[in-house]
Amino acid sequence: MKSPLALLPFVLILSISCAQERSPDVDTNVVADSRTEAPNLPQLTVSPDPVRICDGSRLGEAIVSWKVSDRSAYRVYVGTPPDGKLFAFGQGSGEAKTKKWVKDGTEFYMTKGNDPTAIAILEVRTTTSGCP
Repeated sequence: MKSPLALLPFVLILSISCAQERSPDVDTNVVADSRTEAPNLPQLTVSPDPVRICDGSRLGEAIVSWKVSDRSAYRVYVGTPPDGKLFAFGQGSGEAKTKKWVKDGTEFYMTKGNDPTAIAILEVRTTTSGCP
């Protein structure tokens, strides 16, 4: 009969894997969710967050930033790549300002090189809170 201590590594691994919360919409092996702050993972952020809209138009302006750990070529799309509209591209980390077309739920996707697989996703939220 095996000692109960022999099962300890299995129990620890099972406990750790069950404790991780996974979103059904995100493949955690590929996509870096913008809400996480993991080092060396690609990140997309928006500023301000949430985007404030005070004129009743439901449309706002924002700065979308991306942070990566290398100088590879990256692309940021509005909508799912490759069918989404190319918003910005370049090597390494960067940022780009939108015009007044960002609305609640606008989604940005970042890809690496010519691969259409999203490596980071950002869903923008808007607010009227704090408006005069």
